[in-house]
Amino acid sequence: MKNQKYTLKQIREWFRQLEENRYRKRYMVDAKRVHHYVNLGEDTDLPASLQRKNGAYTREKALAKQFKKFVREQARLAKEEKAKKVRNEGIISSIRKIVKEHISESNRSKIMNLREQLKRIGGAKHLTESTAVNFTSGANLNVLKKFGTFDKGGKLYTLNGTNQPMLVSKKGSNIESLTITSGLRVSKFDDRAWEKQLYKLAKSLGKSVDDEYGDYEIG
Repeated sequence: MKNQKYTLKQIREWFRQLEENRYRKRYMVDAKRVHHYVNLGEDTDLPASLQRKNGAYTREKALAKQFKKFVREQARLAKEEKAKKVRNEGIISSIRKIVKEHISESNRSKIMNLREQLKRIGGAKHLTESTAVNFTSGANLNVLKKFGTFDKGGKLYTLNGTNQPMLVSKKGSNIESLTITSGLRVSKFDDRAWEKQLYKLAKSLGKSVDDEYGDYEIG
């Protein structure tokens, strides 16, 4: 049987599921005949070893058709179950994404609220290891000299009225950013005085200040 698709074992297991199996016993020879018709077609002749004296095999052929219908139905149900599983996984993935975004948004909101509360008592900048002041289009070196002092070869800058040095990042005569790192942060950092001087500097540059997530954008 070169074109065999189903095994004799599958046929016999299916026999056990039939309602008629309760009151009518099916023998191995019955399974072999159905097995032959299932794999080679109902129009083919049975081998001599499976033939009987009266050559009518109507019941076996009907069972072969019934078995193939059963197999198709099982395949359809398996396909539907797989599609359902994929849909469920997609729904679960979407729910997880929404929950994750909600939690992240909630955490950001809590952090911002906490930062605002600490800002009122002068401790907001201690929430982050570093605080950056970024100049959108750069700040002229000479303008910054009016509001603070440079030291260590222009690598550090301190606003007047504060004791907090900042790392300088510059391009030519323009300052791109000033950064307070954990290594530079002084123990007695007057947050309000520092911000006051920063806003004065921004005003002299004709720029506005945007304070977000502990950093400052001046532009």
